[in-house]
Amino acid sequence: MVMFTVDVNAQNNKPNKDELQKKIQQKHKEIELTQTFIKENKTKQKTTITLLQTINSQINIRENIIDKTNRQVGVLENEIDTLNATIIQLEKDELRLKGEYAKMIQEAYKNRNQYQKLSFVLSSKSFNQALKRSRYIKLLSENRAKQLKLLKLKQEELAIAKNKLLGIKTNKEELIIDKELEKKELVVDKKEQAIIFNQLKSKEKELTHTLKLQKEAARKLNAEIAKIIAREIEEERKRREEERKRELAANKDKENTSTSTTKTEKKELTKTAEYDQLTSDFSGNKNRLPWPVEKGFIIGTFGTHPHPTLKNIQVENNGIDISTQPGSKIRASFKGQVKAVFSVPGMQKCVMINHGDYYTVYCHLADVYVKTGDHVTTKQVIGSVYTDTEEERTIVHFEVWKNTVKLNPSDWLAD
Repeated sequence: MVMFTVDVNAQNNKPNKDELQKKIQQKHKEIELTQTFIKENKTKQKTTITLLQTINSQINIRENIIDKTNRQVGVLENEIDTLNATIIQLEKDELRLKGEYAKMIQEAYKNRNQYQKLSFVLSSKSFNQALKRSRYIKLLSENRAKQLKLLKLKQEELAIAKNKLLGIKTNKEELIIDKELEKKELVVDKKEQAIIFNQLKSKEKELTHTLKLQKEAARKLNAEIAKIIAREIEEERKRREEERKRELAANKDKENTSTSTTKTEKKELTKTAEYDQLTSDFSGNKNRLPWPVEKGFIIGTFGTHPHPTLKNIQVENNGIDISTQPGSKIRASFKGQVKAVFSVPGMQKCVMINHGDYYTVYCHLADVYVKTGDHVTTKQVIGSVYTDTEEERTIVHFEVWKNTVKLNPSDWLAD
């Protein structure tokens, strides 16, 4: 007899609805932050480019929620299909088991008389035949009991499947309602986006000047980062060259190799192994690194893209800009060593941390709690965020580099 069990999560390569729900909840928290910023800005009655960027971010977050909700509904629909198929099979099994059990009961009814059973055994021609007939009667009774047990188990499975199906259908209906509410909010956001956009168009001269200053600050930051990385690469090259010279000298004159030199070589090799391990650890945490702030949302994305209001103007961002709350603490996104603490006009104080072949950069800090050479742990607080009261914004600029190559930080942070 084939036994069916209810397992609607056994499909491989399918999105996990619990993980999707977790991400949706995280996006709702980001929406709460954007709404708080927008309400505070409205109170101050000040229209800024940061406000527009926040509205844009809120729209992107809502679209992300709608997308994830659609995927979650798709997962539930697959579960519903699987459960429906399971229920159909369970109902067929139940019907068959009922039929088989009914026949057994009919047979038992015909032979219900104990005298008939005893007569059936005593009428045997031999002792062995009597023994077989006695066992046969006992086996019929046991089979009836087993059949009844199977029938009850199947009915229980069927009840569980139907209850689970009802719960999933209810969950699906709730998700659809939530999705429609998000769509309505999205329409409102886009209307507000258009209003703010039109208000900012009249400030083109002011925005152009601000953009010029931002580009100059970004250029200086990029130059400083490149200089630090070039220095690091050169120091590593010299270190390896010195190590190679020591090895050559040791090979030419093994007798003169001192204990202290051996210890130095071992120390250098250990450092290299740690360096490689740190590189491997960092690269293995793509899409899993903690954010530089506990609460925040992205208002400036990586790469080259059109300016929010200025026509035919492209904006280049070597990292991402995360809007957060005033007074927020800045955290190291991964363990490593502080390679530089420096200031750039327009970027305020910056911290650069080395993670083997990788570097993370944190800018717009008001205060810094670490110094060059410090070893930091993941999520260790390294400073506090700077708030620009004139532009009404509190952001952290965050960059990720692999040696001299700029990477998209959004690909590394946990979603």
